[in-house]
Amino acid sequence: MIRNSLHVLVLAVASALPAQVLLMTNATSDTLVSIDPTNGAVINASLFPIANTTMVSAIDVNNEVWISEQLTDRITRYDINGTVLGVIGPTFAGGGLDNIRGMAFVNGTVYVSNSGTANGAPGNAVVTFDPAGNFLTSWTTNTLATSPFAVMPFQGDLLVSGSSNANDIHRFDLAGAPIGVFHNSAAISFAHQIAPASDGNVWCAGFTTGGISKIDATTGLVLSSFPASGARGVYELANGNVLWSNGSGLWLYDSVGATSSQLLTGSCYHINLYGAGAGTPASATAFGTACDGLTYSASGLPQIGNAGFALALGNIPAISPAGLFAFGSVAVNPGIDLTAIGMAGCFSYTSFDLGLFSGSAVAAGTSTFSLPVPNSPSLVGSTLATQGVSFSLTTSLLLASSNGIALTIGN
Repeated sequence: MIRNSLHVLVLAVASALPAQVLLMTNATSDTLVSIDPTNGAVINASLFPIANTTMVSAIDVNNEVWISEQLTDRITRYDINGTVLGVIGPTFAGGGLDNIRGMAFVNGTVYVSNSGTANGAPGNAVVTFDPAGNFLTSWTTNTLATSPFAVMPFQGDLLVSGSSNANDIHRFDLAGAPIGVFHNSAAISFAHQIAPASDGNVWCAGFTTGGISKIDATTGLVLSSFPASGARGVYELANGNVLWSNGSGLWLYDSVGATSSQLLTGSCYHINLYGAGAGTPASATAFGTACDGLTYSASGLPQIGNAGFALALGNIPAISPAGLFAFGSVAVNPGIDLTAIGMAGCFSYTSFDLGLFSGSAVAAGTSTFSLPVPNSPSLVGSTLATQGVSFSLTTSLLLASSNGIALTIGN
């Protein structure tokens, strides 16, 4: 099968994913709510009871549910059945938590937005933990994302929303070094939750301005918005509609009809994905060997929202006008010896069930295959294997194969 659309490959990967759910806290009923990430239907309005306090964010940390308690200055760890596994804070060796809000689990690290200084907490900052709940470090967001309210993985970095200054969203690297302003305007005030849009841009819930805005991933400009009074949480569903929450409940915005309808009542907060690899780091791991001198490598990592992710097949023989790129749902390692079919010294490293796609015309011995990764959290944790193929004069079948690369889509 020769490439005519990347949608074929994306759909093939997505179809292999196990079920996921969205989690949201409801401070009126003091329950954790589970929601269908495809259509927004409420699966269970009382998945399990939670503390009678303001709980902002429930996230997946290696199949545990971590919930941030804003007023009691701690994180409670649950299993998916609601059994308490442990508590982090208000104090711990090396620091503390005060007035915490949104959280994110990225590349094996939990990032927690913190605003206060009680309990030995660092003030306007992001506090980090390992998945076992051990404190790692903290870094300031003061004057950049003052009074931080949400943390979101973005193109290998982090976006942090601020709630008390005009610098609505600031970009940091994973170690906390400031990169620059992502968005700063009067159009959004009190940036509550931020979330990825399927087209690579970013959703932002504006609490004071009362709307859900889509922000351009490159320019930081507001592309569109719709009314959402007192918006707190936001999440784009697989069907293209948008969930949002506020102090009155959970709402569904119909992107075609441009109207919002209420799904659930209560004081509701952030909406996050649970299950099937949420929080998985992206990786592109080379393995095996090539024949006829071919090289095969990835440019960047397959992170959700990375529009520039690509693969490169190099050292292609002059007789091959373009590289061919094979994909399979399973990596075959060690590879299958292809000598029997006339490719001596070559190996197959994929299950090949996702197809064979053509790359760019060969230039300076290299053909590339652009594979932009949609900004869809439902893809996180999915895996596939790939290798390159070219024409060759060194085998009787007139084909040569490269090493393999195992890909994990992550954030």
